[in-house]
Amino acid sequence: MKRQILLSLCLLTIYCVAPVFAQENSANKEKLIAEFVKLKKTLVPYAENQCEAYGKNDFIGSEINLSVKDADIRDVLKYVTEDFGCTFVFDSSVGKTSITVNICNVPWNIALDSVLKSENLAIENRNSILRVINSEYTYETNWSGSSLSKEPLYTGFVKLKNLKLNWQMPPCFGRSMSDFDLDEFKNSKKFIRMIQTLLTRKGAVEVENRSVTLIITDEESRVKLISDFVKLLDGSGFTLEELVSDLNLEIK
Repeated sequence: MKRQILLSLCLLTIYCVAPVFAQENSANKEKLIAEFVKLKKTLVPYAENQCEAYGKNDFIGSEINLSVKDADIRDVLKYVTEDFGCTFVFDSSVGKTSITVNICNVPWNIALDSVLKSENLAIENRNSILRVINSEYTYETNWSGSSLSKEPLYTGFVKLKNLKLNWQMPPCFGRSMSDFDLDEFKNSKKFIRMIQTLLTRKGAVEVENRSVTLIITDEESRVKLISDFVKLLDGSGFTLEELVSDLNLEIK
């Protein structure tokens, strides 16, 4: 009888405590999201108005996917930026051209630059109105304001104590499938991509596999802010999968 009473008390305790843990867990997630949003606004000031930001120093746009064959370049440019409210005006020097494009998870401004360069075109940005012209007429105008900061690069190291990154090569590079966790690898890629969205164009992040250390290179102030945020994530108590899937910490 005593054993049954003790068992009932234990079950009752678990039943009462579980909602408290769930609420605390949810609150912690909200705090992490708030911290990320704050950091995003600090490091990526153009994230909310991407068309106006095009061509400005350190701007990296949202990632897009596009696969078209023999499409009119005017339609391709409009498709690349349709989610950001950009308006195109085509100069009379720009003729109709059919192009083939196949990109996957590439920032839209980088994809746009690649398409333009392939056709010897350039853009003049006038407050979200993008004027497409022949690059031989005004190459300097198009890229004014796009030069990278001259601030020297700085490298910081963040050793992860709790988060487990699986950054080993996939089976197609010689490892057997039995030794490879595809889900862990995908989650690790999402995590690294999240960090990459906070870097400038000259920044980089690498993973030292043996010690599970992030090597972040960029402007010193930015590296220190990102490093502090990574340490916050590492000590949050959440798994890597929860951070990249449940919290969905990424720049839209």
